[in-house]
Amino acid sequence: MSQPYWRDGAPTQACVSAYTEGDCWILAIHLARQTNWTVYLLEDGEHWLVKNPEKDQYLDVHGLQTRSQVLTRWGAAMLRRASGTILSYATADVDQGTLEDFEGSHRRAPVTARRLIQKWL
Repeated sequence: MSQPYWRDGAPTQACVSAYTEGDCWILAIHLARQTNWTVYLLEDGEHWLVKNPEKDQYLDVHGLQTRSQVLTRWGAAMLRRASGTILSYATADVDQGTLEDFEGSHRRAPVTARRLIQKWL
């Protein structure tokens, strides 16, 4: 049985784990589509999130954060805009709709993105 991803107006630990331990890319793509914000990556692509084009605000499963907060949380030195092949492949996976056949975080990403946007924006 799968664990709930949202409870009492916030992501559960299961949700945070899913979107910080491998599936942040699919959440970031859904966040980008729903906000028109740009996808950003930590220096080596270990984490994906979106950036508000007008402010120092980044959004992921942890909520709104500044660049400094993101870098501190992850112990990273750099954030960079996602582009090129990696973003194209990830977006194509979402566009094909095949990820919706998966249980868990893949299927739940669009709803989780919408809930994060409602909570933080």
